[in-house]
Amino acid sequence: MLFGNPIQVWKQLEGVLITYAFAAIGTFVILKVLGAIMELRVSPETEEEGLDISEHGEEGYGEEFASGLAYATKSSTSLQ
Repeated sequence: MLFGNPIQVWKQLEGVLITYAFAAIGTFVILKVLGAIMELRVSPETEEEGLDISEHGEEGYGEEFASGLAYATKSSTSLQ
């Protein structure tokens, strides 16, 4: 049972829901504006290759680490 002012709980819940809606709408608007100016995602090929190479021009980890990854063995066999 709520003691004191139970109406306050509903006011606070309403405030939280309005804040969530405001944040969601604001995020949507920002993403639409940015999407009109630039691409929001990289291509699937770039993502598969790795963002370290495409964005920075270098590998993020050495061969010893990458040798255990599935894409590293696939790409290393295609290079030979």
